[in-house]
Amino acid sequence: MLDAAGLLDRYGALLRAGGTNRLQRTPPALEPDYVRPDERNLGELFANVAALAAELRFHTESGQAAGDWAPLFDPLRDGAGELLNTAALEALAAGRDDLPPQLALLFAFFAAYGHIRDEFDRLPARHLTHWYEGILKLDRAAAVPDQVHLVFEMAPGADRVLLESGTSFEAGTDAQGRPLRYALERETVISPALVGQVARSLTAEDPQGRLRLFRAEAPGGAGFATFGADPFGPEAAAEGMTEVDPGFALADPVLRLAEGERQIAVTLTLAQVESAAPPPGLTLTPFVTLEFSGAEGWLVPEEFSAELDVSGPDPVLNLTAALPVEAPAVVDFDPALHVDETAPAPRPDRAAPVLRCLVKSPSGHARLWNGLAVTDVQIAVEADGLTDLVVQNDERTLDPAKPMPLFTQRPRIGANFYVGAQEIFAKRLDRLSVDFTWDGMPQDLLSHYAGYFDWTDSVLASVFRPSFTAVVDMLDRRSWDHRLTGPVGVLQLFAPQGESQGISFGAAAFDNAYAGRAYEPAPDLAEADRYGTGIKRGFLRLRLTGPRNEDIANGGVTYAQDVPFEAFGQDAFARRYAKAAIALAQYDSEAPGAGPEPVLPNEPWTPMLSELRLGYGSHSQFAPGDTQAAGSFFTIGVFGYTEAGGGGALARLADAPPEAAVLHLGLEGFTPPGTASFLFQLQEGTAGIAAPPGPEELAWSYLGAEGWVELPASALVADETRGFQTPGVVAVAVGHDAVQDSTLMPAGMTWLRVVLQAPPGVAARTAAVDAPAATAAFAPPEGSALADFSEHLTEGLAAGTITRLSKRRLGIKAVRQPQPSFGGRGVEADAGYFERNAERLRHRNRAVTPWDFERRVLERFPGVFKARALPHSTAENDAAPGVLSIVIVPNLRASQSANPLEPRAGETLMQEIRDFITDGIASPFADIQVVHPVYERVRVDAGIAFRPGRDPGFYSEQLNGDIQRFLSPWAFEEGRDIVFGTRIYRSELLKFVEDRDYVDYVTRFDVYHAFDGPPRDGIGNMEVGLDFVVGSDPEPALSAMTIGEDFIVGRPVQTAASARARAVLVSHPQHFIEPVFPGSETCTGVTQLSIGQMIVGLDFQSAAS
Repeated sequence: MLDAAGLLDRYGALLRAGGTNRLQRTPPALEPDYVRPDERNLGELFANVAALAAELRFHTESGQAAGDWAPLFDPLRDGAGELLNTAALEALAAGRDDLPPQLALLFAFFAAYGHIRDEFDRLPARHLTHWYEGILKLDRAAAVPDQVHLVFEMAPGADRVLLESGTSFEAGTDAQGRPLRYALERETVISPALVGQVARSLTAEDPQGRLRLFRAEAPGGAGFATFGADPFGPEAAAEGMTEVDPGFALADPVLRLAEGERQIAVTLTLAQVESAAPPPGLTLTPFVTLEFSGAEGWLVPEEFSAELDVSGPDPVLNLTAALPVEAPAVVDFDPALHVDETAPAPRPDRAAPVLRCLVKSPSGHARLWNGLAVTDVQIAVEADGLTDLVVQNDERTLDPAKPMPLFTQRPRIGANFYVGAQEIFAKRLDRLSVDFTWDGMPQDLLSHYAGYFDWTDSVLASVFRPSFTAVVDMLDRRSWDHRLTGPVGVLQLFAPQGESQGISFGAAAFDNAYAGRAYEPAPDLAEADRYGTGIKRGFLRLRLTGPRNEDIANGGVTYAQDVPFEAFGQDAFARRYAKAAIALAQYDSEAPGAGPEPVLPNEPWTPMLSELRLGYGSHSQFAPGDTQAAGSFFTIGVFGYTEAGGGGALARLADAPPEAAVLHLGLEGFTPPGTASFLFQLQEGTAGIAAPPGPEELAWSYLGAEGWVELPASALVADETRGFQTPGVVAVAVGHDAVQDSTLMPAGMTWLRVVLQAPPGVAARTAAVDAPAATAAFAPPEGSALADFSEHLTEGLAAGTITRLSKRRLGIKAVRQPQPSFGGRGVEADAGYFERNAERLRHRNRAVTPWDFERRVLERFPGVFKARALPHSTAENDAAPGVLSIVIVPNLRASQSANPLEPRAGETLMQEIRDFITDGIASPFADIQVVHPVYERVRVDAGIAFRPGRDPGFYSEQLNGDIQRFLSPWAFEEGRDIVFGTRIYRSELLKFVEDRDYVDYVTRFDVYHAFDGPPRDGIGNMEVGLDFVVGSDPEPALSAMTIGEDFIVGRPVQTAASARARAVLVSHPQHFIEPVFPGSETCTGVTQLSIGQMIVGLDFQSAAS
């Protein structure tokens, strides 16, 4: 025995009629003119009289018949002796003035009789009127004025213009020549504000549960999803939804790193302000993008790391990066180089490089970063191998790429060598290293200078090389009184071995050099090309201090007594050489006690550097928002950034928008405070099936100096869109503190935003947003009633009719009416009055049967074209005892559906229908649902050879449109019904295509049927050709194809039938039409697979009965 679900499955079709459309409400037999008292036309009247004339005979005096009256109608007969038809008779009467008198009188009689006949024909209607109005006292529906949306264009330089309530606009004349005017229903201030930019942002959860950020500009063309589309859905690309990586940026002069091996370490001390505590030891390197403002654009280091340390009392984010020698310089931020579309680029107020750190949105860490605020910033940099230096001695500047004489060609004690580097000495140094390599340095320095001394011994050998010394001073505030080598310390110029020497000064050296004095960075230090007395800072000085002659001694006895040796011996060389030459000339090796032969001294070595490299370390520390600090902290959001920390604002690691969909509107020319009015041209029926958002789910705000300022509910002066469901005007009061130069959004505009705390699909799509705007309603002339303009109210006002005010107003250049009027209704005409009351006598203002529900909905809501009541059915289940579903199809001609092939009513209309049904006309115990139809797409994949001379590209589109018209005629032809529960055969479609006059022949023709929901029952309840096919047409090279472009996933069918009771078969918007050129066809010889070669679960489903 079958249960309730089984009975519904078997006999449900008997309970479910096909629904009722607006054209089916009144059967023809019930129309007042279905049967008229006299239905004869002019031809039939003449035929009756002519037949009577044949019976009227002339008689002689004897009573014999002598003819009849029939010849009187001979002028009205054609060549065959037949009476003329009605059209010919009317033409004869209108075109001739010489008819016989008897016929002229007869024509006149029938014309007069026509008025009496018309009165007779109106008897059924008058009878109905008598009963409905006179006896039952049923009132006619009153006239309702229609409304229009108006957009204003202000004159150049105009300020706000006040339009009082009742301000009228010219709308031409009606059919009777009477002037038509529309008037404002409320006072409106028109400001010169235009919508300059529309942007959207969206926080969405991906299938893995990670929150990700997206944004999109409003595209041109056929509108856009008001709050963005599902970023993981098929519409994302068309809507321009791009993923956004938020984060933060640091700007600090300490980041100026032009060359060398560079190391950067950033330590951010954090405070948790929102979200869950971060997990310990979180490695963020794979989820972070680190960039520096480089000389060639944004510079991404090849080596970097990001670690979040939560082991201490406060979380700490550690960033490290390394830049090799070949990497470009890190330079000050330059808009020409560093402003791009990838992410907002902070512009520091003061010249400084920028470090930008972005968290990759796919990681899902954006909300974590948004919940962490920065309390302290430390930046440490190290650079080694700097060679781009300013080098100078006491005589001239030197080329660091060539050998450099440190202390001139004749070094003396006190000679100076200057090294300048703006990058290095503008910073507060923690470390400074100087590495130099000597050029042409003698291998044995003492041997080279042995001729300069009176004698040599081991003591001289130990003290000679270390005696070459210098002191190192740093210039600051035009003073060299900052000795890095200390008050008594010196720098040894030569290492114990080799030609290279490296010296390094640590933090202690700088502390001693600035003892008691402030050592601060000088970020604005100008770059100098040489040292001069006017230079304040930026140079290091080496002053030669040894050797002096007294420094080269043993027990107080100097080794060069006659000719003292100082510096590098240039001053002693001439005298020493002369003395040695004289001694050599006088030398006699055979003389007693002659001793060794005198040796001429070598020429003194002039100290030359072949290479000079500097290295340094520096750091910077500041708190976000400290205006006295050189560094700045920026929080980067979806569209812009903010310098965080100021005014008590939190310096978040990332500015993630609310977990919602956000619409941003940029106004050009708006002056706050004031009211901004927008016309949202929404496409009704494009919203999702969820309930429209309520006021608590829509939050308006404007952009102020300190960020977004949320508006109270009272600031929303008007909202005609009903939660972004229908076209309408929205007016928002903006506060005086709105700004145009915020960095959070593109500058130059006043920005408003509306946050939707619901899925973005609950709002309808937007065709356009205009400002300023207002709504006006039809206002009959003084002394006239609204009912006098019923014809105009019924037809409405075409778009573009209103172009000016009735009285010109200074400051308003033009008025535009972008859409037709809406909401108007004339006094109920007889046809509608009879139809409504005939139905009322049956349903008695309540609904019990499907017939009652369908007609009550059609009566109450003119925007509904068809309603189908499905007993014992829900939106998900066609076998649900006790539930009634009402399927609503909107009126395509009365709406602006974005997809006429799949019309859907707006959720506002659907909610109104639900309220109307549940609030009085249905039983309170009834479970009633109002649902949309299910549109099941039929798609054709065909190879078509077009007739010779026919353009394949054009006729492919033509055929696509023709197939659409064949499958969905109601989308193109007014009055065609939308039929539920249909089926279409492949053979029908093939015959239709082959009958096109531009189609030569068809080489391939497959039909696909796409529908949602679970598979149908098992094979025992399925039909070959309808539910599955026996056969397969494999396509080669599948790996080289793209789903949806080169092939369709699915099996072609012989018959496409609706799978659900509320389903409608519709055409796919784009069929696959492949032009085939004669001679290019190939036979692949595909083997047909029988059902014995099919796999259960893959090729078909089986189920137990």
